[in-house]
Amino acid sequence: MLFLQNMVFAEKKPIELKSTKDQNEQTQIFRSIIINVTGFYDTETGKATLYFHRPIGKATVTLTDETGFVVFSQIIATDMEDVLEFSLPKQTGIYMLSIVSDIYEGIGGIVL
Repeated sequence: MLFLQNMVFAEKKPIELKSTKDQNEQTQIFRSIIINVTGFYDTETGKATLYFHRPIGKATVTLTDETGFVVFSQIIATDMEDVLEFSLPKQTGIYMLSIVSDIYEGIGGIVL
């Protein structure tokens, strides 16, 4: 029983993303109910997964640490791919995730 008390269980945590730009006029009115991107990170595997529910064009996904150092950056064509999975840094800290395309900008935080 002592062993079970000291185990750390993995948890799939949501990445809270806030849209700062969405130029699609049709969704301006309904922005709060239409979701472009959602994400989760898994504490056991050390991976983050982003789901693009609607195409937002070519998007640059960037993860930076507290000092602004880029630890991950990739361009994804969301009209051809709707999921992006990437490894998270092994070092604990607060990381800023940004997703930027011509029609969408979103930011979120990851605490490791």
